[in-house]
Amino acid sequence: MPPYSKGVKLPTNNADYEGRAVAWKVLVALGLLNLFRGSIHLFASDGGASRIAGVDLTQNGAVIISLFAVWGTGQLATGVLDLFVGLRYRLLVPLMLAVETLRLSLGVFVVWFYKPFPVDAPGK
Repeated sequence: MPPYSKGVKLPTNNADYEGRAVAWKVLVALGLLNLFRGSIHLFASDGGASRIAGVDLTQNGAVIISLFAVWGTGQLATGVLDLFVGLRYRLLVPLMLAVETLRLSLGVFVVWFYKPFPVDAPGK
């Protein structure tokens, strides 16, 4: 065992999970949604900014597309982590659902109130 991992033991199976099945299923669904959205933001030619969100890319389009791509990498990473926890380390499901709730709530606050998106975006 490597020296840096001594004393650090994550649950290795789901037998100890006592939560409701709907909790980990919701986390897996969020993971799949994050993978889908992240893939669009990272791999679509416009990152979904114009075709989906209706953002005008005629001014500073490259910057907007780049920011959408960075946003997509975060969604991909979060999606992988959501799936990893939901399918393998279910004892961490409550923590991940709390993180997802906080992340999505802050996003809604920013887009709807703090710095409103200048166009009618999906979900707004």
